[in-house]
Amino acid sequence: MIEIAEGLLIDKVKTGDDDAFQQLVSLHREKAFGLCYSIVGNVEDAKDVLQMALVKAYKGMGNFKKNASFYTWLYRILVNTARDFLRKKAREKTEVFEFAADVSLSPEKRIINAELKQLLDQAICTLSENQRISFIMRHVNGMKVNDIAQIIHCRPATVKVHIYRAVKNLKKQLTPYLTATG
Repeated sequence: MIEIAEGLLIDKVKTGDDDAFQQLVSLHREKAFGLCYSIVGNVEDAKDVLQMALVKAYKGMGNFKKNASFYTWLYRILVNTARDFLRKKAREKTEVFEFAADVSLSPEKRIINAELKQLLDQAICTLSENQRISFIMRHVNGMKVNDIAQIIHCRPATVKVHIYRAVKNLKKQLTPYLTATG
């Protein structure tokens, strides 16, 4: 049903209907922002990247082929825009995930969780770009391997390797901490 609605919206956008583009984007805005945030690491930069990517998508709608998934096409633009943004900006170590504090936990558990979150953020920042992006798209955004492959322009087997190596590297970095606190 969404695919049919998207197809109609895409047709309208190609005829110059700006409202249709806004409706099309609203279907994916939340996940798109989450992906941007996961890649660049902070809210303000994620907003900037999302805005730049949406401008690129709007300008490129005339080249969009309906046999492709709009979702995958948009995410490819998002990832490429985020990569360009990071290349231009000096790399900062920032938090990758935003976890809500669980008030039901004891203060000690909250401190341990905060430390674990910080360690995880730091560990994710050490991953190669392809490992980090593949890991985040798969395990944070729940994307399929084939979709990730289309977005980062590689084979699905390569994405699986990136994810495998990311998990292996994260385990290696975090295991000493987890066994010490477990």
